[in-house]
Amino acid sequence: MTKLKAMIVDDSSFSITILKSLLEKKGFEIVCEAQSIAEVKSVILTCKPDLVTMDMTLSDGDGIEATNLILNHCPNSKVMAISAMMDTEIIKKAKDAGVKSYIQKPIDEDEFNSAIDKLFAGEELYRLLSENYFGAFRESLISYLKRLEAAPLVQNEEQTNENIKSKKSSGISVTIGIIGRHCGRLVIDMSDDTIIELAKRALNKSELGKGEMIAFFGEFGNIVGGNACSMLNTFNRGLSLRVSPPTIFHGKDLTISIGEIKSTSLVLKSNAGEIFMNIGFQRGDDEWM
Repeated sequence: MTKLKAMIVDDSSFSITILKSLLEKKGFEIVCEAQSIAEVKSVILTCKPDLVTMDMTLSDGDGIEATNLILNHCPNSKVMAISAMMDTEIIKKAKDAGVKSYIQKPIDEDEFNSAIDKLFAGEELYRLLSENYFGAFRESLISYLKRLEAAPLVQNEEQTNENIKSKKSSGISVTIGIIGRHCGRLVIDMSDDTIIELAKRALNKSELGKGEMIAFFGEFGNIVGGNACSMLNTFNRGLSLRVSPPTIFHGKDLTISIGEIKSTSLVLKSNAGEIFMNIGFQRGDDEWM
């Protein structure tokens, strides 16, 4: 794995020496150092750090100004404030500027390492989730449909919807929020005829009312979402994914809002009818003290 890159911003050469030792011990490559705002300006265009340790007091400015400069050029850098001062006002200003963690001098090695682990655990968990979430939700949907004897299944379409904002509903749609380290949203849509057929199989009834159909559809979404979350949590318990209560929309001329998050859709044709599923996640906030 490529080493993560670190930048040290501190007006004390003594502190820089300590931080450099701790970061190299943690496996980081030190790509640049700065003791002032002027030095930050001179190096930030070329060093592109993954992590920046930021002193809050510099000879020609403060850590807030330096953080703004760095994040303007490197928005994906994670800034960790390290300062002897740690009052509520400074912490709020730092957080508003984009600082993701804040520890106090003198530096405790265990606290320092723990803060870094929290910052980059979210990054790794999001990568893991991005690579596996669609497969888990697809498997969960297909598995439940097979239990309802809705096979044979033919995958008709699969696409990543980075630019698609909405879709016309087939008649009834359920939306379920996914809560966890990174949050997401599951949408399942189908026609009344399809959900009625599936509900009859699940409830072993030849006839059923509208209330039973809607109640089953909510449970259908819960099962698909819950089983997929359980699968994903086995990859890493730190994901801590769980489903929120379903919201059901039913009626003619409905439009499904796909939203702004990157998501993937699947259309399946079963012997009960066509089923549309869309699932997407967005990165949660990085850890803060």
